[in-house]
Amino acid sequence: MPAAASIPGLQRAESGRFVAAADGGEVNWFRIAEMWFDDEASMQSALASDQGKATAEDHQAIAPPARGCSSSPSTDPSRTSAGADMSGDL
Repeated sequence: MPAAASIPGLQRAESGRFVAAADGGEVNWFRIAEMWFDDEASMQSALASDQGKATAEDHQAIAPPARGCSSSPSTDPSRTSAGADMSGDL
């Protein structure tokens, strides 16, 4: 995730690949990425930055929206993360 590494305020980022569906069915996703920020305001500011916008454009070019694809903030109040299907690691 080289492009994501330049996003201001990014505390941590991880990515992984889906190799099987939990129910044994079709795998609907290929890759997942999680990005951590101090809080939601920091995340919103980071994603609105030039680096955040460039990363989002890159994401759309390599992984356009598809069935089951999500690029949205976590609903877990204990952490603020934005998930996106991006390849590679920081």
